[in-house]
Formats: sequence, structure tokens, C-alpha cells
Amino acid sequence: SDLLKICLSRVYFKNIQINNEMTSSTKTLPNFFSQYFTTEDIPPIIKYVAVRGVVPGWVPLPGQGKMQFRIKRQQEIIDKFIHSYRDDPTDEYCLLNMMMQAVDEETNQGMTNKELFNEIMSLMVAGFEGGGVLLTWLFHILSSEPDVLDKLVEEVNTVIGSRPPTLQDYRKLTYCRQTVQEVIRYRAVVPVAVRQSVAADTFGDVTVPPNELFIIWFNGVHHNANVWDKPEVFDPDRFSPDNKNGRSEFAYSPSVCIGDEFTLMEGILALAMILQKYRIKVLPDQEIDAEMLLVINPAQPINVKIEHA
Repeated sequence: SDLLKICLSRVYFKNIQINNEMTSSTKTLPNFFSQYFTTEDIPPIIKYVAVRGVVPGWVPLPGQGKMQFRIKRQQEIIDKFIHSYRDDPTDEYCLLNMMMQAVDEETNQGMTNKELFNEIMSLMVAGFEGGGVLLTWLFHILSSEPDVLDKLVEEVNTVIGSRPPTLQDYRKLTYCRQTVQEVIRYRAVVPVAVRQSVAADTFGDVTVPPNELFIIWFNGVHHNANVWDKPEVFDPDRFSPDNKNGRSEFAYSPSVCIGDEFTLMEGILALAMILQKYRIKVLPDQEIDAEMLLVINPAQPINVKIEHA
């Protein structure tokens, strides 16, 4: 879309012209998984990993060639931007420039071109696809949580009023942040991660050999009663400062997704600005199922009524 091109141009690459090949990256992987792996009730990405567990990597799968061609073209385009920045360094603020200046604390090395490409792709897919789905589920849930909505409106009116929000306001929107975090837990917008072991390791009684693919099932952890109290209840206060004390800090370590804070900021500010002017109500008598691709999407369109606040 034109809006996506503007965001990529201004935020990622500081006003470099963006074409349609770049914006197609937000759909390339989801489309590949959804078109080929269509069995119901099993996330397509898990089926892909299962197939790759028994089918050698050199055996192509239907649709894989098209996906690889698009990714290669996107890498060529992004590499041009990277070389342009390396040849003519700039102090202008954008995400690409920030990542190029970042230095690993252990190795004292910057990112390679391949690492920069991987991080940009993660941000483009998770930051835009994930951010849009996050807001969709957020307002779907708020339609059945009037007490939460009232608290959000009260905070937005108190902190911001009718003016545009600033970075200082973002830090003060604590209940908005808790609500967005709870949506991410409740709906696990990104439900899984796939990793490959680089060496043999042991987890409890399970031994993992090297080069083994395994799946981290976030959605299962988020609804595990051993981890969360009443996991099927939507409760933003789980993420209040008091309730976060004593919780494992692993999820907040440097290993967290590069798009984590980006998506939080995007979701919080969008939520606040929408509530300043509008109320979004989901129309009754709709059955909305979840569909798992790279993110958890609504399987059906959600019909809503939008009213002025």
C-alpha cells in the first residue's frame, strides 16, 4: 500500500524511494505457507518444519522457488541501500543507520550485510504484519471488556487530552502498555519460533542433537496454567509493575525480538490516538476463529461499527 511505502521510506531508509517489490516482503512468507500447507488446525509453519524434518533441504517444495526469488530480489534492493549508506555515511536518523552503527559488546564488530538484511526483514514482517494484527485483536477484545476500555479512555484523556501524543506521553501511558502486552500474551500474535541447535544440549531429560530443528510454542506457554494465573482471563494488570516483580527476566533479555519495542510503541500510540477520536465496536452475532500463519490472524473478516468519541 502507499501508506506502507511511506512508512518504510521515512522510518527505515530516510526518504529513499520504495517500490512494490519491497512492500511485497510483508506477504511473501505468509502466502507461501498458506498456499501450500492448508490442513486445518495445524499452523502452516509447523507443517513446513515437519515436512523439512523428513524431506532433504535440496528437494524443492511447491511455491518455494517463487518465495526464494522474491526474497533474493528484496535482498538485492536492500543491499543497494546498505552499500549507499556505507559509501556515503550520514548522521540522519533512521533504523538502517542505527543498525549499521550498532556494535556487538562481545566482539566489538558491527553487523554484516546479511545480518542487516535479516534484521530489516524481521522488522518489516513483524513490525507491520504483526502490528496490524495486534490492533485487530486489541479492538476485538475491547468490545467485550468495557471496564478495560473505560480505564484506557480515562488514561488517554488524562495524559494526552486532544493533542497529538509525544515520546514523553508514550512512557506515561502505562495502562495502554499493559493492555497491549496482555493482547500479545492472550492472542500470541506471533505464535511460534523455529530454531536450529548449533551443538548438542540437554533440557531436563531430553537430549537435543546438533543441527536439530525445534519449535518454541509461545501460544502454549501463554496459556499454560503453570506459568500464568487464570491464563484464559484477559487481565492487563498482569503487566503492572507490582505483578511483574519476580517474573523471569529471560523474556526481557537482549535475546528478545528486534521488533518487540517497535511493535509496542506502534500499538500503544495507535491505540491512544484512535481512542482520542473514535470508539470501535464489534457487531454482534459473529464467530471469529483464529488462523495461524506467521502471525495469528482472524480467519474471517471482523465487522465493526465506528463511532465518534
